[in-house]
Amino acid sequence: MKKIKKSLAVLSFLVLTTACSSGKNETIKIEDNQYYAGFQALDKGEWDTAVSLFEKNLDEQPEDITPYIGMARALIGAGELKTAKETLFKALEMEPETENALFYLGEVSQKLEDYDQAVICYEKLMELRPEDALVKERLIDNLWKTDDNENKYNVSLYIYEQDNSYLQNLLWACSACKDEQKMDAVLELTKDTDQYDPVKALFESYTALKNGDREKAETILFDIDNSEKLFQYGKLYYGECDGQKNLNGLGVGIQKVFGQYGAMVGTWSSGYWDGDCTAWNGKITNMTSRSNGIKRKGKRRESNIYRGIWQAGRPEGEVVHDNSSSLTYDDEAQPYHSGQENTVLHFANGGAQGETVTRRKIYNNYNQRWEDSDNIHHVFVDGKPSLFEIEAYDGKKEVYEAYINGNFVMRYEETMCDCSYIWK
Repeated sequence: MKKIKKSLAVLSFLVLTTACSSGKNETIKIEDNQYYAGFQALDKGEWDTAVSLFEKNLDEQPEDITPYIGMARALIGAGELKTAKETLFKALEMEPETENALFYLGEVSQKLEDYDQAVICYEKLMELRPEDALVKERLIDNLWKTDDNENKYNVSLYIYEQDNSYLQNLLWACSACKDEQKMDAVLELTKDTDQYDPVKALFESYTALKNGDREKAETILFDIDNSEKLFQYGKLYYGECDGQKNLNGLGVGIQKVFGQYGAMVGTWSSGYWDGDCTAWNGKITNMTSRSNGIKRKGKRRESNIYRGIWQAGRPEGEVVHDNSSSLTYDDEAQPYHSGQENTVLHFANGGAQGETVTRRKIYNNYNQRWEDSDNIHHVFVDGKPSLFEIEAYDGKKEVYEAYINGNFVMRYEETMCDCSYIWK
């Protein structure tokens, strides 16, 4: 008889983890068995009936953990969360590593806003099921609703050591502790990984920003020569973060800037860039040219800096865009060509609006000085260039882009150009 009961318990556990969790109404054809009838009622959402049947089961088989879990599920469905919690505690007293009991106790504890207990459950579950992404997400979600920042860091460190894709969570926990020794420890953990360079740059940039040296903070992150290493991990942030993962104050980050990976330095509020911010992107590309049958190889460097006010995560109002570019051939020490552009933009709803003039300068290698060049004119609507009228050498034209030197139109584009300013 004891052997039969044990077999029933194993089968009922399988019913709980499959039929009940999936929501499928599979009929279990075992007549006159309230053990299975309880799971049938649970599967149908008949909570009171399920509770009654599982209670009878417990009277007959008090040493069996499975009816406790079934009854707790029914109580959760009926909204009797405190009783469900007590029932799950009883189950775990019998078998402390029962995964279903731990999962449901974590779930009901979260609903009752007992986040510390939920963290205990999900942390234990993570030990039992280290590859389970849902358990990690539940653990992190509850962790940030607790008050102990030191525990946030320790648990986040444990999660990271199991799965280093949770680096950003560890950085927030490190920031919440405001402890430079923890920053050193995190940096040491990332050594010999693609995370080391971006984490090191973020830490150094934030420290400079916090110490009032914004120029140094920008120099560290806006490093075109180190950009490949900085961007290889992807999006990453560091800065002032309280114990509830609210981002308010100074911050630095690696992210997309107008669709291309770059970096930002500034302030954020409620998790968004907000206030005086500087955004940057840049890249180095290999170039090959051929002239008079001679092939030459070199590198083109381009850097874009955007300074202005951000609101709710995107630029708003006046933003100044400075572009610098150069082409240097491998067989020459000095750049073959260097240029600078300055554009004052006006943003609304995440896109540039209205008429803009890009003022250009070209470096004269012979005279060793910067000289004014022609200016580029655009009219933007929601970040995209729109048609405007110019008086060209061959009459009035509707154009998307015009290069003008003084009052003389040098050239123009009557088809849509690729210049755009849409924040993404």
